[in-house]
Amino acid sequence: LEHRQGLWEPSYLPQTRLMGCMPFLVDVGCGAGWYVYHWNRRRSLAFGIEPSLSARLASPVPQFLFKNWNEVDAAFRERAGLSPSGQEGHLHASLRAALVLEHLPDPRGFLAECHEHLHREGRLLVIMPNEFNPLQKRINRGAHKDWFVAEPHVNYFTPQSLRGLLRSCGFRVVHETSTFPMELFVLAGRDYRGNEDVGRACHMARLRFEKALGPLAFAIYRLLYRQFRWGRELVFIVERKD
Repeated sequence: LEHRQGLWEPSYLPQTRLMGCMPFLVDVGCGAGWYVYHWNRRRSLAFGIEPSLSARLASPVPQFLFKNWNEVDAAFRERAGLSPSGQEGHLHASLRAALVLEHLPDPRGFLAECHEHLHREGRLLVIMPNEFNPLQKRINRGAHKDWFVAEPHVNYFTPQSLRGLLRSCGFRVVHETSTFPMELFVLAGRDYRGNEDVGRACHMARLRFEKALGPLAFAIYRLLYRQFRWGRELVFIVERKD
């Protein structure tokens, strides 16, 4: 419902601007493919990679979502009128990986695959949780220690360690920012931890805040990240070094 109400548009628009001028995009780990839907409406052609069949079936654009890179390459060849095999049609594009790295046992292998498919003039957008950030450390002074540790997450990165990983995998970081510092709700007395109803209300409040302020909201986030390293998620834009 929040997607159909346009509440995610204010968040998607700055991401799209940060991706540069490459017309093609592949959203790796795209879930139901709402960003693919956004890109196809706002820019040009986007595909999504999502292993979950249920997520693909729930997509507003299931025809653009595939299980793996081989299927995306085949779809690209078909649209471009190329032969089913051969290197001339191998898809190179800008890439997006939102909330993916924290789930992968081998993030280096994943980034190597992204490096292979990233166009030399394209950009990779990486979004992942900003754990152990200053606001979380302040909350941890109380009884709850490391409350943000989640069972599905196998990796935790700080800005410094994420920057180091990306550089070691052949990328150059060209932009860093963050998202709304959700931990402020906890410090203000709206503790959403372990309470789905409160968490949902805080989530919707954040979306409405972004819709009301538009680009100003994301300028505030960038300032808070630069000055204090606040922000619930890290947003990195990288390019290939070579």
